[in-house]
Amino acid sequence: MSHPEEPMVNFALNATLPDEPRQRWLGSRLYWLCQTAGWGSVFLLLLGPLPFNNTASAAEVAALFLFALSGAALSHVLRIVLHAGIAREGIRKRLLLRLTPWLLGLPVVHVALQILVARTILPHQAILMTTRPGVDPALHTFVDLLGLSAGLFVTWTGAYVGLRVYRQYQAARIERLELAAHVQEAAWQALRAQINPHLLFNSLNCIRALIPGDLTAPREALTHLSELLRSSLALKQDELITLARELETVESFFALERLRFEQRLRVTMEIAAGAHTWLVPPFLVQILAENAVHYGVAPYEDGGDIRLRITQQNGFLVVEVRNRGQLGQLPPGRSTGLGLTNLRSRLALLFGSAATLTLTNEGSSLVLARAVVPANRSLPPAHPTMSSLQ
Repeated sequence: MSHPEEPMVNFALNATLPDEPRQRWLGSRLYWLCQTAGWGSVFLLLLGPLPFNNTASAAEVAALFLFALSGAALSHVLRIVLHAGIAREGIRKRLLLRLTPWLLGLPVVHVALQILVARTILPHQAILMTTRPGVDPALHTFVDLLGLSAGLFVTWTGAYVGLRVYRQYQAARIERLELAAHVQEAAWQALRAQINPHLLFNSLNCIRALIPGDLTAPREALTHLSELLRSSLALKQDELITLARELETVESFFALERLRFEQRLRVTMEIAAGAHTWLVPPFLVQILAENAVHYGVAPYEDGGDIRLRITQQNGFLVVEVRNRGQLGQLPPGRSTGLGLTNLRSRLALLFGSAATLTLTNEGSSLVLARAVVPANRSLPPAHPTMSSLQ
């Protein structure tokens, strides 16, 4: 028996990693609707009075249709370039400067296609715009169409980039609203828990005083419970706390659980030097530790080992918790997984796709919970170097 959730990969509010290659090369349905509407409008505007002109030929209509169709195809190539550039470095002036060769080259290709068709497939008069003696019709047509094509591609690029900027603004706005909602919910939960914290702690102290002195286990249990509640209430609405404060909560939790499971609970903690000053979301480690006890110790008569290891790797804080068990072996209804779900949401809101939380099977008898948090801010070191607690 073990955690109720299946392994997860990178997450974010707009996580679409499995569809990223398809989105880059093919585009969405909405994108193609806009392409059809935009270049279709260009075709109709260029067509103009031709349907009412008895002398208009099918070749002329075909030439205009080819102009719009090839424009749609070449603008899709431009979209692929834009999509890759925005994904790599965002919408910046540097990206727009790099687009200049494409905005100069694609109109030339676009018009060259029209001239090529005029010389090979369609009648010349369907595309070439002059027959005056002494004037090269191909050159005259090329110059005239180049200005039109360049204007269309610049307009298309402005519309596409503008739409992406608007969508990013909307996504950021929604993210801020969701984060605000989470903070308000946390504040409400904290308020409910703090209706009268002094009364709560005084009551616990009174109960502890009523327990005979020779009954050390229940007295210690109340002491650890009081410390755990006090540290939880002290967090209030903090979005980030030092790892040192988080580990104080974890140690109080383990101390309380040892009174319950005694020798069945065996904990090893290994914390890298300098990691205590990292800022992490409250209860990041505690939730993983609680899941490990719930699924890796409680179901077994002989208990289990929990190994907590925290390291720093390439600018990221890596929290790993190993416990006995296998994913997917819990009976239905054993747990809702709400703690991990909320933790994933908070990580996504605070760090986006830079933070990850995964659950995987490690061998045939271990579950690995792994959280990766990027560097944010840190406080001056206040804890010793590498520690190992049993």
